[in-house]
Amino acid sequence: MIFGKETDFKETKTGRFPSDWQDAKLEDVLSQLRNGIVASQNKEGRGIPITRIETISDEKIDLNKLGYLEKANGLNYDNFLLTDGDILFSHINSLEHIGKTALYEGVPESLLHGMNLLLLRPKKDVLNPKYLVYLLKLFRQRNLFRAIAKKAVNQASINQTELGRVRVPIPPMFEQQGIVEVLSCVDLAIKKTDEVIAKTERFKKGLIQKLLREGIGHREFKDSDIGRIPKAWESATFEEVTTRITYGFTNPMPHVEKGHYIVTAKNVGDGRIDYSSANMTTEEAYCNLLTDKSRPKKGDVLFTKDGTIGKAAVVDRDSICISQSVALLIPKENLVRASYLSWTLQSPAIQSLVNYHSATTTIPHLAITKLAKMKLGLPSLTEQQAISDVLSTANRRCQLERDEKTRLKRIRQGLLDILLTGKVRVKVD
Repeated sequence: MIFGKETDFKETKTGRFPSDWQDAKLEDVLSQLRNGIVASQNKEGRGIPITRIETISDEKIDLNKLGYLEKANGLNYDNFLLTDGDILFSHINSLEHIGKTALYEGVPESLLHGMNLLLLRPKKDVLNPKYLVYLLKLFRQRNLFRAIAKKAVNQASINQTELGRVRVPIPPMFEQQGIVEVLSCVDLAIKKTDEVIAKTERFKKGLIQKLLREGIGHREFKDSDIGRIPKAWESATFEEVTTRITYGFTNPMPHVEKGHYIVTAKNVGDGRIDYSSANMTTEEAYCNLLTDKSRPKKGDVLFTKDGTIGKAAVVDRDSICISQSVALLIPKENLVRASYLSWTLQSPAIQSLVNYHSATTTIPHLAITKLAKMKLGLPSLTEQQAISDVLSTANRRCQLERDEKTRLKRIRQGLLDILLTGKVRVKVD
């Protein structure tokens, strides 16, 4: 593979591209651009697999999110069978998901094209299907599909005529193949990293299950009100090991570019607080909070109680505030380590109770009175720290892999920009 910087460009209706590239309307380089079959589906596995809008939510064909269609009504279903190299395009979805794509590569062997997804079938003598998938990703990355979509409440749509008019740059076929090979290598690295993340997460969950039930080095166990635990342990409710369990502010807070972080349920997860996506509020608003319940201190524990419930983390800095979607637990330092309390809140036993007690409303909710009465196993402070150290090490390993995935995705974004615009040319030697 040989890479070279391009200097000879031309201005086209598509943009600025190498002078030897062509450009065309998308509809002119497709042999098919159409909607899927409109028919009643089932989820019980009766009939032939068929795509649903959820099938490509992760930008791949998810075999666990297929529907099924029984032959009926005299429809000729063979006309709607996907062929290798077909591309599915999400043209009716929320604005966030509009323009997602997935490439069909023959698995499952028979798959019908269902409604609410457009089928794009490239003319393979002009356009490499994988190249087109990457190009559509670049267009989505640049918000092209948001721009041409018709917006409605909670939904956006792109009709096939509008999509067909989108102009696409077309390098020579050998260069399309080279671009695909480069980007596929990065995608393979991302896939391998995903596999490592999944394996590490399973290992961490296994550790949580084992250590928070059996501890470290115990040989004698006893039956308790929370099940079988080490003989040296006690059991206690969360309200017994904390000085307070409360939640954050309920009134809207002003947002500023620099100030005090506002932590909501979406900012808590994986044993840590993600400040990168958190808003900030003013010093005045922070100081005017009526009680300290909305102002956790370093070493307190947060637990998400609304929306995505069941996430926990130890507060790692002062001068932040929390919204009502987050519960605040202040540990009694003579009874429980903050880190141990956080890990216990993430244990399968507590998660099961949380799910059981959550109100089945539009937005899941857990009353803090229910949380306060839940019980945990209570080792010595020394053992709590040892358990926390092991779990924190496993969690750091998971985070390193997630950071690597983020790095690889940034690399892919950069490559999409320079390769699919011809700023850097690819030649296969």
